[in-house]
Amino acid sequence: RGGSYLISADVAEGLEHGDFDSASVFNHSTGVQVAHFHGKMSPYDYAHLLFWLGKRYNMAWIVPERNNHGISVIQELIVLGYDNLYVETIVEPPNKPRKRFGWLTSEKSRALILDNLKQVMMQPDPGIRSAETYSEMRSFHRQKDGREEANSGAFDDRVMDIAIGLHCLKTLPLIVAPRKNPGNSSSGRGVKSKKPDKSAYF
Repeated sequence: RGGSYLISADVAEGLEHGDFDSASVFNHSTGVQVAHFHGKMSPYDYAHLLFWLGKRYNMAWIVPERNNHGISVIQELIVLGYDNLYVETIVEPPNKPRKRFGWLTSEKSRALILDNLKQVMMQPDPGIRSAETYSEMRSFHRQKDGREEANSGAFDDRVMDIAIGLHCLKTLPLIVAPRKNPGNSSSGRGVKSKKPDKSAYF
């Protein structure tokens, strides 16, 4: 209670034998990972898990990846009325900037967050508390084609989840925690802002 938190969420592609959903909760002030989820569920159920995680951790920032099924996760979070969702501003001159909910993992943004992850991992205590995440990192290498990813047969969901979270810890402002337990209310008590028309943010 009283802390500021951020939740990063890597979303599975949805293949039968594919990757996993992975989410980490970070103390926004210290950068320490305080909780972790890894598993497979529908986008609907994953959104509800993130929703209740966010409420449990003082209406934390939720940074869901919007690639693939991430759009469905984000849409459900909006239906649930979760306020503190990560929003990107896309600049496309000469047009007006557009806003899109969720983190888009592109070749450019992927390189950005992985470079930051390497920098954090050089610190005496990078703040990662999940042993399974370290295990995935050991099978995450630069491949022959030059792309940094998991070795064949291995997974990197935890690595990407952590990379997104550690990057956003540096770019998002702290959310002031509510004075009282948020209870069952879906509305946040974090950064005050005028609610936009969220249906246009995809």
